[in-house]
Amino acid sequence: MHTEHARSLALEASELMLRLHRISDELASGFDAHSLAEAAMDDLEMVVDVDRAALYSAYEGTRPVVLAVRGAERSPWPDPDVEESFLHPGWALEQPRLAEADVAGTERVILTHPLVNGGRHQIGFLVADRAADRPFQPSDVDAFAAVATN
Repeated sequence: MHTEHARSLALEASELMLRLHRISDELASGFDAHSLAEAAMDDLEMVVDVDRAALYSAYEGTRPVVLAVRGAERSPWPDPDVEESFLHPGWALEQPRLAEADVAGTERVILTHPLVNGGRHQIGFLVADRAADRPFQPSDVDAFAAVATN
């Protein structure tokens, strides 16, 4: 009986992997996280005017890692999982957030939104900013949220 149960689990795992491969083949970028992050950045650039943006990825118990950045060489903000970071409240609360902060001597408006999976677990974080003299409008916030949730 124990061997039969193990075979059943192995068969289920095999069938699941086969289904995942079929789904992956239908996607232009498969399940490549970097390609999907770059595609999200492309989508963001089409709907919201931002100076800089980044998409972070994180799995349960791991630190957020930047997968894609636009408008800078690297993420210009402090890590979102560091309590002193102005990004931390949005990261820790797993809620969208609009804030103002001084970034390297320049006042910026920062928009953040968690990325969640179907099980409602945070798997990433989308961040964008622009100069404080160009605050995000409600339509920008809505478009930003649409990119983060689709």
